[in-house]
Amino acid sequence: MKDYQPVDISAECNTVSDEILSSDPIPQPNNSNTIDVNETGLVLMKGLPFNVGNSKGSSKEKFLTIGSNSGTKRININARAKKVIFAHSLLNSTVDQDGIWGKHVADYIFNYSDGSSEKVAIKEKFHLGTIPGVAQTPGGYTILEAETDEYAKVYPRYSGEWEVTGFRKSEARGDPLRRYFLWSWENPNPEKMIEFIDLVPVDLRILIGGITLSSLDEHPFARNGNRPIGITLKNKKHSEKKFDLEVEVDRGRSNYTYPLSDRSPEEFLKDPYRGWGDEKNEKSSPAYVNINAISSATVKVKQEGVILEEFNWGDLEKFGSIEKTFLKVDLLDTGKNWVNVKVFDDQTNELLPCRIHFRTPEGIPFQPYGHQSHVNSNLENTFNFDVGADIRIGQSTYAYIDGTCEGWLPRGDVFVDIACGFEYQPLREKVFINPKTREIEFRLKRWINMNDLGWYSGDPHTHFVSTISAFNEGRSEGVNLVHVEQTQSGGAFLTVDEFLGTPFISDDGKNIVSVCQENRQGFMSHLLLLNLKKPVMPFCTDGKGEAEIGGTMDTTLSHWADECHAQGGTVISAHFWGFNREMVALVPTGRIDALEFKGHQREYTHKEYYKILNNGYQIPLIGGTDKMSTETPIGYYRTYVKFSDGEDFTLDNWCKNVTLGKTFMTAAPIIDFTVNGYEVGSTVKINSSGYVDVVASAESILPIHRLDVLMGGEIVGTVFSEEGTSKLEIKKKIKVNANNWFAIRIGSPSYYGPPKNDTLKFFAGGGVGRGIYAHTGPVYVSCENSWWMFDKEVTKHMLDLIEGDLSYINNIAGRYPKGLVTHRHTESEHIDYLSKPFLEARDAINNRIKDLGVKI
Repeated sequence: MKDYQPVDISAECNTVSDEILSSDPIPQPNNSNTIDVNETGLVLMKGLPFNVGNSKGSSKEKFLTIGSNSGTKRININARAKKVIFAHSLLNSTVDQDGIWGKHVADYIFNYSDGSSEKVAIKEKFHLGTIPGVAQTPGGYTILEAETDEYAKVYPRYSGEWEVTGFRKSEARGDPLRRYFLWSWENPNPEKMIEFIDLVPVDLRILIGGITLSSLDEHPFARNGNRPIGITLKNKKHSEKKFDLEVEVDRGRSNYTYPLSDRSPEEFLKDPYRGWGDEKNEKSSPAYVNINAISSATVKVKQEGVILEEFNWGDLEKFGSIEKTFLKVDLLDTGKNWVNVKVFDDQTNELLPCRIHFRTPEGIPFQPYGHQSHVNSNLENTFNFDVGADIRIGQSTYAYIDGTCEGWLPRGDVFVDIACGFEYQPLREKVFINPKTREIEFRLKRWINMNDLGWYSGDPHTHFVSTISAFNEGRSEGVNLVHVEQTQSGGAFLTVDEFLGTPFISDDGKNIVSVCQENRQGFMSHLLLLNLKKPVMPFCTDGKGEAEIGGTMDTTLSHWADECHAQGGTVISAHFWGFNREMVALVPTGRIDALEFKGHQREYTHKEYYKILNNGYQIPLIGGTDKMSTETPIGYYRTYVKFSDGEDFTLDNWCKNVTLGKTFMTAAPIIDFTVNGYEVGSTVKINSSGYVDVVASAESILPIHRLDVLMGGEIVGTVFSEEGTSKLEIKKKIKVNANNWFAIRIGSPSYYGPPKNDTLKFFAGGGVGRGIYAHTGPVYVSCENSWWMFDKEVTKHMLDLIEGDLSYINNIAGRYPKGLVTHRHTESEHIDYLSKPFLEARDAINNRIKDLGVKI
């Protein structure tokens, strides 16, 4: 006998298709195979073969049923079997009315050749259930002693119906039911010959789809839990291809296949970027998948939809490894324990909110229960998802925890990677899980406490996280204040339901979440409106990728800034694009409180900022992430703000000190910087010319390469480390001949990026635009009674751009026909309303030229 031998029941078929099949198609789960339930002949159910019905000749009686009108049906077997598997289902039922499970519906009598027999009472909801659409009860198709006829299959990974987008994140739903329930009878007398089986109806009508015999010791249905396997492609032709592997199992289940790190465990442990991910492997090898299968299952490994190799699951379980022509597979299951984990602050002995990552030496993630091992199934763009609780940095997924977590960890060596912002030393180490391990503790060392020094950190720019997610993620990243922006993206309005007009404050007062606003125009630029009490509308305008398609220009950034200031709010130039567009109107009219750097270490934007300062406009600098996906941790770019002695940490005070320029932005380096003892935001008064003492240091948990002292945007001092270091410092006397400003910046060898080590390379997409750098706001040095600077060419350019902006409003910007619209503002002339801030800026510039007594 073959491992599974289907029985021919065609001679007993007594029912035409129309009697059992609804005229309407049976709804199929979206991850079910599309197989016609009217099909007869050889059909695989859960990978097992059945001869369904009668596929022979022209007889219309294609199916076998038993019921009150059929009498007993006898199926000849004449074979030995260890198990007999039935594919059957009920065609009618009253369970949806009376709620009775266990109704006796038939007897199956197994008759041996020696005259003895075994009788089994077949019960509804124990051994079989109803076909789809008949007498359905809540809770799906699962019953007590039988399986559905199909294994769950993962959804198409990169495409599919829109309505299953959310389900795709689950990989698969439960085992679907096409038509039959599979019940396995274990023969108590496998040495005896089964001569025939009598199918005796008792109540209700039963459809017998097929019967198959098993000669194997295995249970015919996969029930032994997922086991991870590693896949190594041996041929570079296959291994170097962009990742596109999938695994199919005929008699079991598998999840999505994922790439593993191609670095050795030793390289991972020694990497200086501990706590900040692992280099992403975008190739096809090595990889892993979890499989839950029976020993006779065949496993197929596919690349780009083509079978590379196939192997027997039982052989892998027996030998632990299988080598084929094109690949090697290894069973990587060492057993697992449910482990409780605690992370403490080493100094205070308090539980420490942080983010944590567990993996095997091969790189298989084992995240705490309730957290994803692969965020969004490793799909790259999680734009417009709520992206709290987990984060992915390159190859590594981290869970945000409150200092405690629990879940499965594999036995043997386990690598843990823990981080808590920039003020704690990250921890990456190897631990051993033995069969008795139930608890593990870790301790993180805090190397600096910025709050004790009067500095409070904030990320002014995040999206798509809820207030609670922002709170949990922010405190785990060591960020005191998180701003979550509501905004508009085309026809979508985002995070609007989170806005209350008041901040969310932790019980201990150390963490604040403020839902505020990013107002955007595709051409004129974007603003962050912080500390709002009520929304400033519209969020976006003028179409062009921000507002709705075909949208008109209904207001200006300047009017938004005025509304924000009227509420006591703070206005930030978001991800500063340059000193152009409406910035040339916002700056001279005093409507901008600070501007934001984020990931782009572009020389262009830096020089544009320096232009503003060199033209005498004291605009503070902040940093924010503009987090829009699970690839960016809150606070990777953050702003440290200095508070005065005795000043309470509040949202109002944080914003106030931003406007005073007491800031530095950073992606890891912590800066200490003074000019003649004065910190950022200060104005140092000296004689008409003279020397100033510049003292600066930067210390970082991530490697840094250079520290530059800037005067007027030019480098006047540098310390450098080619190989990268954790600390750089400089003390220097610098001659100042006229009013000027100083700042410090820290970064990679060239500072501007991204060269190979200019970015945190483990961020998705190669890390482009996510540099490890820091930049202070200015310290101003005045050689006169008052500080001022002026740049004739920059001023002329500002005036030219204002004329260009006015031309844009009059000739390019979308507008609704006059007389057919009223706007949120109450002025009668809309174009005059839009033009007003630019005219005000032109007047402010000309008045400044006059007041300074300069010519252009």
